[in-house]
Amino acid sequence: MIKNNYINVLLISWSGILAGLLNYIYHPIMLKFLSLEAFWEFASLLWIFNILGVLIGGIVLFLNKEYSKNIWDIKKQNYIFKNSLKLFFLLGCSIFFLYSGSSFIIKDFLWIESIWLVILTWVTIIFWFVSSSIDSLLRSLKRFHIIAIMQIIGPITKLGFWVGLVWLWFEIYGALWGIIISGLIWFIISFAYISHYFKWIESKNEISELLKDFRKNKKSIFNYLLVSLFFALFMNIDVILAKNIFSPEQAWIYAWISVLWKFLIFIFLSIETVYYGQIMEYKKEDLPIHLIKNPLVLIVLWSMCAIWINYFLWSFILGMLKPELADYTQVYLLILGFYSILAFISFFAKILIWWWKYSVNYIFGILSILLIGCAYLFWQSSLENFVYSFIAAGFIWVILIWYVFFTEIKKQ
Repeated sequence: MIKNNYINVLLISWSGILAGLLNYIYHPIMLKFLSLEAFWEFASLLWIFNILGVLIGGIVLFLNKEYSKNIWDIKKQNYIFKNSLKLFFLLGCSIFFLYSGSSFIIKDFLWIESIWLVILTWVTIIFWFVSSSIDSLLRSLKRFHIIAIMQIIGPITKLGFWVGLVWLWFEIYGALWGIIISGLIWFIISFAYISHYFKWIESKNEISELLKDFRKNKKSIFNYLLVSLFFALFMNIDVILAKNIFSPEQAWIYAWISVLWKFLIFIFLSIETVYYGQIMEYKKEDLPIHLIKNPLVLIVLWSMCAIWINYFLWSFILGMLKPELADYTQVYLLILGFYSILAFISFFAKILIWWWKYSVNYIFGILSILLIGCAYLFWQSSLENFVYSFIAAGFIWVILIWYVFFTEIKKQ
């Protein structure tokens, strides 16, 4: 099992990196086919997708827990799957119509030319909600090879339709339809696989019962949503603050360097994808220690290896990509350190939420304010000091979360 987990981590991480690279490719392609004004509109609409992803991320975490703790009860899993699909489809449709009413506000706020572009963006909500149940189930069933394949199929189909439809002069509409169609293809393939898995299983078909379960767990769902929100905030807040603190040139350089290391998150999140569902199968007092120790060792070792390799190589590679970036190798390595800290925080914070230690979100809330304050007070016109302030706040997070985690372990 341990050996298989290592293989699964490698499988998910490399498919995640490939998927991330495919998703990044669309930027130069869209710039080739779209005007700068149209590209800005499209980038603004993608910002909406990222915000929606926070909500879906919280649901995926909660459902992953529900599926995993019923890993040996296939009828209960089938019951959760069928009814959650219906429930989330209805919820997705409801939110679609609710958000459509706010499209005029979003249109004016983001300077979008047509309101239909905003409304078309909301259509993705429906696919995202119903897909969340499938994604959670695949994780709990340890179908990591299917997850890896689907991680690649999604961006390949999206990129293909993006290029094809934009090339046919559908412009932004073509790009949005590319996202919707690729999402539909992902759903059909995944649904077909899950339906085959549950082919001979019968279960009661009552959404009302599932709603009761969700109501009983509303506090847990809310805290999963919060931890997803904080992680998304910490992933992007450095670029947002840099834009407001530094000159346009320095802010652009920082954003460019930061984006280079975003792919590292795919590697770290692959560890979480493999191990988190397995941890949820156990009660706290029965949890095997290797399910905590092994992912922690992987995070530490991969972080050390990445820093060591990049220490020798990346000043050269940065210089090849953009000569003016070669002088920012230290900033580059510091950002890598900050993302390593984020990976640790994300993994253990979600375990604590599973153990009903919701105080971890209070820690996140307080320290996010501390992080912003440190960034503004101690940056001292230096990108290095700016990142140092993030790392300092990150170490405080690690100490506090580590303290809460080991306090819970000692209670067993």
